[in-house]
Parts: sequence; C-alpha cells; structure tokens
Amino acid sequence: MCLPPNAGTLKQNRGMRIAVRLLHQAADARPRDAVLLCDLRQRHAGTAVLNHLIDFVIAEVKSGNRNKLNGIWQPDNEDAKVGRVGYLLRWMGALGDEQRVTEVASRLHKEHRARENGYLFRLLYFSHSHTKQAVPAVVPQITFREIAEFIVTLRTPSWKVYGMGVRSLHGQWDKLIRDIWDIGNPDSQLSEAQKIEAILALLAD
Repeated sequence: MCLPPNAGTLKQNRGMRIAVRLLHQAADARPRDAVLLCDLRQRHAGTAVLNHLIDFVIAEVKSGNRNKLNGIWQPDNEDAKVGRVGYLLRWMGALGDEQRVTEVASRLHKEHRARENGYLFRLLYFSHSHTKQAVPAVVPQITFREIAEFIVTLRTPSWKVYGMGVRSLHGQWDKLIRDIWDIGNPDSQLSEAQKIEAILALLAD
C-alpha cells in the first residue's frame, strides 16, 4: 500500500481495508483480467477506472455469504456517517482542503465512489460469493475464488508469459501470501484447478 505524504493514522476497523493503486502502465482490458486489474469496463456498470487516476480502494472483506456493508455505508444517520467517511479520506491524505474532504465524503457515502481531480475513491466488496441483497449494484463484488483464479491463471505465471527470465522473490511478503504464491508456481505439477482449490483450502484454515 502506498500512502501520500499527508496521510495520518487510522483506527482499526474490523472487515475494512484501504489500498492505493498507483498506475505505472495500462491494465490489460480483457474481460478475464478485469477482475483484479481494476479495469472494470467489462464487469461493472458505471464509469470505468481510468489509467491516469490514482485509485483509492476501500475494501470490505466478509467471511459470510450474506453480510451487508458496514453500517457506515447505510443511508440512516447520514451526517454522522459522512463524518466517518471524511475521517477515512482525511487519513488517506490526498485531499488537503477540509471543504473538499466533506464534499467527497458526502458523494462517496451516497454513491460508493467519488472522483476528485486526479483521484478516484471507491468501495469494493470481497466475499465467498456474489450477493444481490446485501450490496448495492454499484459496488463491485470480487469473490475469493476469483482472486485465486487470477493468481493462478494470470499473476504467478506472468514472468514466463512475458519472458521476464526469472521468477521474482518476495521474502518481505506475509507468510500467507508467500504460501499462496508457491501454490501458484507455474512450474508446479498441479493443474490450475488443483492450485485454485489448494489456495481456497489454505484460506479456509
């Protein structure tokens, strides 16, 4: 995660994560790549993620199948919740002006995405399965299986596909991520389907 120089400290919030996607090159626009490369033209309605924007993602990660979005995104008690969204924006450090923070927070709370100058702020939902009841249609939903499929079919073999010569070492990564990367190793004797199931089993432990 990359943080702007004005970013502050963030209190722990169960089930919510924040990340910043800094684009150094255009994401592949093929539909199967769109799931995690943030080019959402093929998968989701609304304005696409443009490659010249710095993309701030607020992700809700749910272990159940029908979990609603956290209360901060619900329409009741709007003034207080806009204030809490403003707290998140303030922590990110991209919006230095307090009036802009309030304006963007109001839009983000209501529409679950807001574009301001060269920044895009948006909400994503990660869970075991897609749901129509618990999450508004404008919020992109990504399942754990889709993440595993992306890692196995696109990400881990990319060094071979693009002729990079050697597989990168990531000793600084969390052990869970390193284990997932090892499962996805393109030199493994496991089939793609077996790798995907192995990753999901690892996550379920």
